[in-house]
Amino acid sequence: MTRSTSFTAIPALVASLDDMQSASRHDDECAWVAGSGKAELYVRDRLGAILSKRFPDLVVAREWGKKKHDLAVLSQLAQPLAVVEGKHLFDFDFFLPSVREKYRKSIVKDVAKMRENDAGQQLVSLLMTSLRGEVPAHLSRVFKYGPGSNRFYKKHGSEAMKVSVDEAPRFLAEFGNIVHSRQLSAGQFCGIDVCVWIWIVDTLR
Repeated sequence: MTRSTSFTAIPALVASLDDMQSASRHDDECAWVAGSGKAELYVRDRLGAILSKRFPDLVVAREWGKKKHDLAVLSQLAQPLAVVEGKHLFDFDFFLPSVREKYRKSIVKDVAKMRENDAGQQLVSLLMTSLRGEVPAHLSRVFKYGPGSNRFYKKHGSEAMKVSVDEAPRFLAEFGNIVHSRQLSAGQFCGIDVCVWIWIVDTLR
């Protein structure tokens, strides 16, 4: 079956991230999502909506197929052109061996899942949240991962985010080539700076 070759996932995702960042109140909205929980589904849904608007002749699906791929771009005949699997972690997770291994195994599983379909573009996106300050005790139940973040911030101080940003490429090298990375947001939630980063990995390179 002939497929459209006009859709190239990486520049499409980069342009969609640009659109996402240009939205009004993006930074503080993202800070609330990432500070009070995990931002994976929020970013996935925003990107999907933007892609759908940018490419009205294609089909953008969430939880697509039997394997429930996080995000898929399909032809009008529902043939997969690109699939994306997303993960989200916090900056300190890179340095907790058991947690790091849990994420590694999860991404390995996602890559194997993508290999089972014949989409020509198979990508992993990794989101990382970094809290730029200590969460006070009275907000410990608001910031879901505050205790781990506080320990990490006490150890590294203002360098905490940089340490993790530098570590991300080493963690992701196993899965393919990083084709794009950026700081996605820098906003405030309850007076604490909350930053979100994203890396996109091409698993077929």
